[in-house]
Amino acid sequence: AGNNTNVSVTNAVFTSNTAAGASARGGAIFVDGGSSATVLGSTLTVVGSTFTTNGAVYGGAIFADNGYSNASYATVSISSSAFTGNYASETLVDASSEAAGGAIYLGYYDKLYIDSPSGLPGTTATTFTGNYASAISSGAGDLEANAAGGAIYIGYGATSYISNASFTVNYAQSSASSTSGSAGANSRGGAITGESTSSLTIYGCIFGTSATTGNYAVASATGTSASSFAEGGAILMYKLTTLNIESNTLAGSQSSFYGNYTEATNTVGLVSSNGTSMGGAIYLGAGSALTIEKYAGSASTYSAIFTGNGIKDGTSTVTTVDGGAIALEANYSATQATTAAIFNAEFLKNAALEDGVAIYAVAGSSSLFGATITLSNDVFGTSSSDGNHAGIEGVAIYIGGYSELYIEDSVAA
Repeated sequence: AGNNTNVSVTNAVFTSNTAAGASARGGAIFVDGGSSATVLGSTLTVVGSTFTTNGAVYGGAIFADNGYSNASYATVSISSSAFTGNYASETLVDASSEAAGGAIYLGYYDKLYIDSPSGLPGTTATTFTGNYASAISSGAGDLEANAAGGAIYIGYGATSYISNASFTVNYAQSSASSTSGSAGANSRGGAITGESTSSLTIYGCIFGTSATTGNYAVASATGTSASSFAEGGAILMYKLTTLNIESNTLAGSQSSFYGNYTEATNTVGLVSSNGTSMGGAIYLGAGSALTIEKYAGSASTYSAIFTGNGIKDGTSTVTTVDGGAIALEANYSATQATTAAIFNAEFLKNAALEDGVAIYAVAGSSSLFGATITLSNDVFGTSSSDGNHAGIEGVAIYIGGYSELYIEDSVAA
């Protein structure tokens, strides 16, 4: 679709389409951004359609190209559709690899609405199942592999609203293996990744329905030196972003995170160790703002429920190191703070190998303060059998140095 073009897709089926070549984009559909700072990009509307096993390097099913500014964005609106097994994938030898947006890739400044008319809660629902972003590099020399957004990648400055959607078994995986150099593997956002300055609002969405259907980010690095990062099993938002998580308007329509996890492994010679593995469900970057609350007028008891995050595939194996449910970075600058306001949420049976089984805040410094967290009417387990019990320090909540924590009317078991 070219600049300023309106395209509607209704009751269509897209199966096994691929975009080939280096930096291939949009296996099924490519949507143009604006051609200049004042020319609007295209508008794509998708209703009642299915996208299955479509592939590219960026945006396995749909790729929306960058806008030049907030005045030249592309708009993608989706309702009552299904995305299954779509993939963003790149496998290279003797070279670094990158892939993003297994189902959907949203470019700079673009806008995405999924079952969310005008950015408000909707009544229809779209499913994302088994979509993935995979980056694999092997061979000689210094290698790096970067995978982001198993289902959806939200670009710099882009805005997304998602209502009622279900995300199950989506994943970001990266593997870098070098015979003669350093290796770096980075997997971020098993279901959704938001780039710097982007914003994401979700209403009553489901991220995993059981201990074995969660989303995950896994990274593996092998070399003369190795560094792996796996962050945000369900959602990762980079620095200076905004993430709003709310219930929908109906009873029992809270957002839900179940069985999401991260796993990172470094191998040098015959020795393997844990890499950086944080935020089994959610990872929030520096200077970002997280709000979890009930939608105004919602009949739901909770805004969101976090259950069994940080645990791999429903086994007893805990793979997330810090922040079984949520991990937060420190402030970005003295004037750009990291904040989390979590109201009416429930945390049950989440786990972490080390610190912050439910919530983990990275330590700040005297010049760069840690996060500020406000909790109100939250529940951290209701009994010894469903509490959050696995960390070394800060069983439910770990707050790093120079961070601030405010708690009101909450319960911990």
